[in-house]
Amino acid sequence: MFTAQKVRELAFPQGRLELASLKIPCSPDYCWVHPKMGTLAESGELLITMQQLLLRESDVFSPIYQIKSQDGGRSWSEPECSQALGRRRYGEEEEGICDFTPTWHERTGKLLGIGHTVRYRGERLAPDPRKRETAYAVYDLETSSWSSWKTLEMPDDDKFFNSGAGCVQRVDLPSGEILLPITFYDGKLPYRSFTVLRCAFDGENLTYLEHGTEHILLRKRGFLEPSLVEFGGEYFVTLRAGDGRGYVSSSSDGLNEFKTAHSPPNTEYGWG
Repeated sequence: MFTAQKVRELAFPQGRLELASLKIPCSPDYCWVHPKMGTLAESGELLITMQQLLLRESDVFSPIYQIKSQDGGRSWSEPECSQALGRRRYGEEEEGICDFTPTWHERTGKLLGIGHTVRYRGERLAPDPRKRETAYAVYDLETSSWSSWKTLEMPDDDKFFNSGAGCVQRVDLPSGEILLPITFYDGKLPYRSFTVLRCAFDGENLTYLEHGTEHILLRKRGFLEPSLVEFGGEYFVTLRAGDGRGYVSSSSDGLNEFKTAHSPPNTEYGWG
């Protein structure tokens, strides 16, 4: 089995970062967005998932595509569309997934990708209020394909009417449990809150166990796209926000008692 150290040696043989261009053709109608890389630790392969964005609309995405590298990122395969990570029809609407992040789960030896759902009516977003759920899929090393995506069952349908783990970074604990940051709102108030879920993963199914303290930003759309990291025994979360700023907070256990989120200097980025 390839260890994380072995993968680093393949990607950075001299112990330094090297920049290289990866050019994938676009079209007048679409561009490529949300490239996220995962490591297949058993084989040493690298895998990037990404989507096409319809340029004439807002947040209208294709199914998930993937490209792979077997030489530490020096060369890549052609983009391959995963129909298992495509849309499903619900009456007048279709539901797909987006903001998908694949990350190796060491305890089960699985590449687990997590994002959230998005609903469309034709080639436009369905009107508000739109239900949203955390979505996930597992990569099969033998068939080089993804499982059909599933959604994470949450305890309170009203509170978590619109919730998801889109464009997030999770923390996998030594026990195999997962700390997964999400944003959520009830579909009535316009402000998104963030919290961190503690989840179990058995190699096939992701299961909600509990969630930590809840934090809300009463401006614009509130908090968006939280990412969590552990460093030096402390947990840090970064957040995009609808007021055009970036925020950061910290916690001793990654679940509860996050300090008041604050916006560091020079973190305004001009859109929400």
